[in-house]
Amino acid sequence: MNTGKSTQQRKKEKTGQWNDTSIYTNAGIYRTMIKEKWGNLPLKKINRNDYEEHLAEMLGQYRRNSVLTSNRLLNSILNDAVKNGNLRQNKLSGIYLGESELEPLNKELKIDDFQTWIKTAEELLSTTHFAFVYLTIFGLRRGEVCGIRFMDVTFDSNNRAVLNIRDSRSNRTKDGAGRTKTESSVRYIVLNDRGSDLLLQIMETAKQVKKKADVIVEQEKDYLSIRIKNNKYYLERPAFLNKIFKRVSEECGIYITPHIMRHFFTTQSLIAGARPEDVMHFLGHASLQTTKQYTHIKEERAHNVTDLFDKKVL
Repeated sequence: MNTGKSTQQRKKEKTGQWNDTSIYTNAGIYRTMIKEKWGNLPLKKINRNDYEEHLAEMLGQYRRNSVLTSNRLLNSILNDAVKNGNLRQNKLSGIYLGESELEPLNKELKIDDFQTWIKTAEELLSTTHFAFVYLTIFGLRRGEVCGIRFMDVTFDSNNRAVLNIRDSRSNRTKDGAGRTKTESSVRYIVLNDRGSDLLLQIMETAKQVKKKADVIVEQEKDYLSIRIKNNKYYLERPAFLNKIFKRVSEECGIYITPHIMRHFFTTQSLIAGARPEDVMHFLGHASLQTTKQYTHIKEERAHNVTDLFDKKVL
């Protein structure tokens, strides 16, 4: 038995723990970082010392998080083999992973930079494009923003929009996945007043596009992220959000992506005092550990502690 697709991986695909995008991502990690060196080698012949040398090489080529992800994937394959009686033990368990020669991507975003960036976005973009950007402030994944349909939107007694996040569109599932990244990603998101107004703008624009293109779309495929070209109706490619973000970032010199916005939401929510469990469910994470990995609160939390102390004591 070699490091090909494991029983556990197949189980995750079959039970919906991984969606098409997750499957595609893990397949890419396996193909680029595991297959060439270990793909055809029987599991029992994998040598710990050889693997440690391999990790050192990888840390010279990739960022630490990428190497960490590939290490987890290979270890999950070996653990699965042990669980199913195909291997006596996982020889790679507990290996120390050093630091990469490449600087980690900086996903920290200060409030001042966020405010500058969002102000630039509002001034630079059309109202509809700015509205899509604004939705990412609430911690939504790019695919989830693109997966919002008319049927997923309701309004509460205060006229605030409530989103039922239950579909996603990625570059692998441009026409809709019919589900979210994981089962835990299915959830409700409540927008603030401004977000609700902007969402209404998106909905009105989508209605006008369909009217002009003279199309009727079935409810399950009636996405809000659409456009018209030469009087024809098209779904926006999920990458359109990244292009919008890049345009704003180049204009103001502050680099932000939809995923960085998700990190920012997590960090600021926890700083503001939200319960970690509530943030976990709001983000659609399956565990608190994942939520904690999204936080960047060192300096800002220190300032927050000072501010709280100042208000209470001084």
